[in-house]
Amino acid sequence: MDGRTRMWRFRRAATRYVDPVLRPVAGWLPAFGIVIHRGRKTGRLYETPVNVFRRGEDYVFFLTYGSDVQ
Repeated sequence: MDGRTRMWRFRRAATRYVDPVLRPVAGWLPAFGIVIHRGRKTGRLYETPVNVFRRGEDYVFFLTYGSDVQ
């Protein structure tokens, strides 16, 4: 099993099990935030927990599932 397959499995598990647990509290936890976006094909609204850090006047958002996420 290569790295991409492992990352895909982790991403699916995180989206299905971890995100629903984090979503209600991510707005209150330090270093977490919620990105609300609309699906490009379905138009459905998604709420995705992300890591957020402040660097001076800027905010830095970290992808939690790898650099190849959409």
